[in-house]
Amino acid sequence: MSTSSFETSPAVTLDGLTLYRGSDRSGGVGEVDIWQVTRADRTMPWGNVTDVAALNSPTKDVPPPLGQHDLVMRRSRCVHGHLAHDGRAVLAAGGAG
Repeated sequence: MSTSSFETSPAVTLDGLTLYRGSDRSGGVGEVDIWQVTRADRTMPWGNVTDVAALNSPTKDVPPPLGQHDLVMRRSRCVHGHLAHDGRAVLAAGGAG
């Protein structure tokens, strides 16, 4: 998932199968978007990176650490130059129950 683009805030699910990251890579919705990459098991390489468009806005969105029990990611957004969590649970990340 490494690129010459700005990359920040990696968050990996407990099962190690999904990685979320903020990036300004091309093809996104906003300035910095949340991207994800998955793999079938921990011994496999990561697959193709995809933009998580449902979580992104025209501004800067980054994935904070996954919530309790690896199930919920709360969206963070840069507002007036400051990182703010909007308090809404926006993604069921899956993982161990």
